[in-house]
Amino acid sequence: MTFGGRFADAAFGRKTLLAVIASVAVSAGIAIGLSAQGAIWEGWVIDRLFQIRALMRDPQDTVPAPVAVIGLDRTALDSERLAPVPRVLMAPVFAEAGQAVLDAGATALGYDFVFAYSADAFVDPVTGEARLKGFDQPFQRFLYQNRGKVFIAHTEIGVPHRSFTAAAGAGGVRSVTISSENDGVVRRHLPHPPLSQSPALIDALIAMTGAEVSQEYTAVPSWRLATSVPYMSLLDVLNMKETEAGKES
Repeated sequence: MTFGGRFADAAFGRKTLLAVIASVAVSAGIAIGLSAQGAIWEGWVIDRLFQIRALMRDPQDTVPAPVAVIGLDRTALDSERLAPVPRVLMAPVFAEAGQAVLDAGATALGYDFVFAYSADAFVDPVTGEARLKGFDQPFQRFLYQNRGKVFIAHTEIGVPHRSFTAAAGAGGVRSVTISSENDGVVRRHLPHPPLSQSPALIDALIAMTGAEVSQEYTAVPSWRLATSVPYMSLLDVLNMKETEAGKES
């Protein structure tokens, strides 16, 4: 065998060794990732288990959900009633819908909006006139009259306008900051007991139901994953409020 042949064999051996080392490292990384707490695959498995559980249940056996979601969705924003209204000027609409929900028997209500802007603070840049003075009073009044039952949101970087904070009162502004898992989905929540004093809006709402939760939990849908929690458009609430049949339902 020539020197050239031995050198070629040595080079090939080194490349093979490097490939084996790289393969082992990748395999070890995958194994560690799959076995780590909160690994990405766990969320996928949990979601599939929820779906299997939902398929095995009889829809007639489901217990009515204790909560409902009301969304400022595209249906509402594109409606004839709300399309002309800028989003920062919807506080009176939120007051109207919120009062309708409470009148319908809701124990508590939480807004996951940060009401950072108050129309009352607007001043015409040309004339200096406060053209919208008093515009937000219906919502401020609604917050004040329902202290302890209605909560508004703040985040790590966003806080409500001081007029809304004052109207909501002590404990009326809670955090809606959430922590997602590795795949970007929120599945678990760690409560902060006592819930009535927790900084989290979700804990405050749970406390209003009389429940107490002290450990991290994963919300398990009782039926179909996408329809376990009742959902209504904000427009539906406003429309139902205007008829006797809607109020009764």
